[in-house]
Amino acid sequence: MPKLKVLLVCDILIRDYDGCNRTLFHILDRYDKDKIKISIISGKIEGLDQPTQVLKLPNLTLPFNQDYSIAVPYFVTNEIHQFIDEVNPDIVHITSPSLLGSHIQCIAQKRRIPVSSIYHTDFIGYISYYVSQYNPLKELIKHYFSSVARKFYNGCDVVFAPTAASKDYLIDMGIDESRISIWQRGIDPAIFRQNEAHKSTMLQAYNIQKPIVFFASRLVWEKNLETLIAVYKLSVNQGNKYQFVVGGDGLAFDELKEQMPEAIFLGNLTQDELSKWYNNADVFIFPSITETFGNVIIEAMSCGLPVVAANGGGSVSLINHLENGVLVTHDDATSYFHYIEKVLNDAAFRSRLVENGLIFSSKLSWPVLVDSFFESITRIAKFDHFKKVAS
Repeated sequence: MPKLKVLLVCDILIRDYDGCNRTLFHILDRYDKDKIKISIISGKIEGLDQPTQVLKLPNLTLPFNQDYSIAVPYFVTNEIHQFIDEVNPDIVHITSPSLLGSHIQCIAQKRRIPVSSIYHTDFIGYISYYVSQYNPLKELIKHYFSSVARKFYNGCDVVFAPTAASKDYLIDMGIDESRISIWQRGIDPAIFRQNEAHKSTMLQAYNIQKPIVFFASRLVWEKNLETLIAVYKLSVNQGNKYQFVVGGDGLAFDELKEQMPEAIFLGNLTQDELSKWYNNADVFIFPSITETFGNVIIEAMSCGLPVVAANGGGSVSLINHLENGVLVTHDDATSYFHYIEKVLNDAAFRSRLVENGLIFSSKLSWPVLVDSFFESITRIAKFDHFKKVAS
């Protein structure tokens, strides 16, 4: 039986870099190599273990965010065409409507190759964190990026949205509903689970003797770090009863460390290290409203860690307020602190959140989700082949 040939197109492919990359590596680590062949076009590539056909492109660091870069396809167009000729993909999967993504989409459309994408990132929401609200060009910039995203996603045969809320967001943006399919993110239950063996080891290493308020994410301002700082300062002013611990790295690392001098900053963490901290922490706080899903929320739940998160973005589709977690207004530091206190001092409330969080997160397993992803794109590729023959 011939293999399904998939061309993966992404600007960055770095293991554990961010939520988008973790999703890609979950797919790359689990696909059936006897049935599927994956080739890759990307800018930066790190941590790719398996032998794969790769075309690495020049990349450009974004001037407003040194943590991110984009691949530049325009000076290597011949190489791209030659690579696609060699790979001869049945379907092209593009991660974002970037310069590279839009460029490859145009090539695929001209060659009548079906295109799929996953809605990973709320680029429009990110703009608010990098363009001053007083900048007269802000709305023009948002309109431009909205137009680019709308054109790109409407040019895909299928767009996988991680939640019903993100599907609604795409529809409101002007994306054809018939192109959108919900495909949730998952967790690796072998890593993210309640594990008593993890208890106390981290606490001894850092000499922590207070309840731990844990936050983990890329440390970039679009994660609503201003609210994290405000909650920390409120906690300090109310007696400094809790130890704030921050996992992750990014553009805002130094300033965040300066604003939260008594917090512990861990830097980048592997998934195993994350799991240990989830098991040692007492409450997980997540104020971001720019997530399309929010993997860290279900990771925390699966380790039995109660979650207090912003009422916005992907969190809304993961948390049933006061049942398997808590949702609060994204910039209301007082509400975050109130529910942190309640989680730590109300045993029955905490127990309900933990139990329901474990039940919810147990339904999201990466092996099952990866299989369903390839089943979906296989149907699209075969359907398109049929159309080519029929025409």
